Amino acid sequence: MGQAQHPWDDEFEDDYQTAPEFRKSYPHAHASDYSFDWEMRKRKENGLIADGVVVERRHRQDARCKILVSPSRYFARLRRQSRASI
Repeated sequence: MGQAQHPWDDEFEDDYQTAPEFRKSYPHAHASDYSFDWEMRKRKENGLIADGVVVERRHRQDARCKILVSPSRYFARLRRQSRASI
C-alpha cells in the first residue's frame, strides 16, 4: 500500500525535518510551543497529513512514530489558507 500522491508534490523539494528541528528552525511560526504541539497532535484532523505537510515514520510496528514536517509545504499551505479566507 503506497502513500497517496498529491497534485502539488512536484512543486516541493523533499525537505522534511523532525518536529523539534522544525520548531527550532522556525521559532516564530507559532505563538507558543503549546500551539505547535496542539497542531501536531491534531495533524490528522487538521489536514496536515492529507496535504503532505506532515508524514509519520515508524521504525518498528510497536514503536511511536516520528513526525516529520516539510517547511516548504507547511508555509505554502498557510498561504493557500490565507488566500482562501479573503
